[in-house]
Amino acid sequence: MEEERRRRLLRNITLLRTLRLWGMLMFSLPIIVPYWLNHGMTMADVLLLQSVFAGAIIIIEIPTGYFSDVLGRRTTMIIGTTLAWIGWVTYAFADAFAGFLVAEIILGLGLSFISGTDSAMLYDTMLELGTTERAIHEEGGQMSLQAFAEAASSIVGGLLAGISLTLPFVVQAVVFVGLPICALALTEPAQHRRDGRRGSWKEIVDIVVRVVHRDKELRTIILHSSLLFSITLTMVWFAQPYCQIPN
Repeated sequence: MEEERRRRLLRNITLLRTLRLWGMLMFSLPIIVPYWLNHGMTMADVLLLQSVFAGAIIIIEIPTGYFSDVLGRRTTMIIGTTLAWIGWVTYAFADAFAGFLVAEIILGLGLSFISGTDSAMLYDTMLELGTTERAIHEEGGQMSLQAFAEAASSIVGGLLAGISLTLPFVVQAVVFVGLPICALALTEPAQHRRDGRRGSWKEIVDIVVRVVHRDKELRTIILHSSLLFSITLTMVWFAQPYCQIPN
């Protein structure tokens, strides 16, 4: 492998760490329910909003993983991070349920494009570098970075909300502009899984049918992880109303 190519691939690892850390700077998360309630929404509206968000992810999650194989990891990451940034910009300007709904759909699409693609790009990068034995360690390290980033940004977001409930969303939108910039700097690793196959909608349908109907083990893993994720977020939504800032 030529030295320049190797240097670019090594940079991928650093960029993916940055993207994952940056992508979990959730300044708005700890105050988002009071923010919605202060804009005339009810808890029923909040749950409806989150149902739409989850639905957007469910509908597009498998196809976007497939697009990652067909379009390339880098292109898919650029699309996902750009949508995530647009989603938070939309949130910064939204002031009613309809605006929040549009923002949540865009964010759901963006998250679906990023989810899985970042891990696939990391693995393919390390496979080309010949260091796959470190892939699990690196993946775990990056997930730890995400957890610390979310915790630290939540504290900052709470402090920002003390000034204005809108301020965390403005800061979120400004910070997230860095995501597509980082994605643009990524280098596409060599593809190892497509084996020369061309993409088609029929193949996407076949993949969905295999996951939903035929592959019992994979289906169980998906349902289990979805349940854990849902329980965690349900606690987030129902705890926050008790922190409501009085008018």
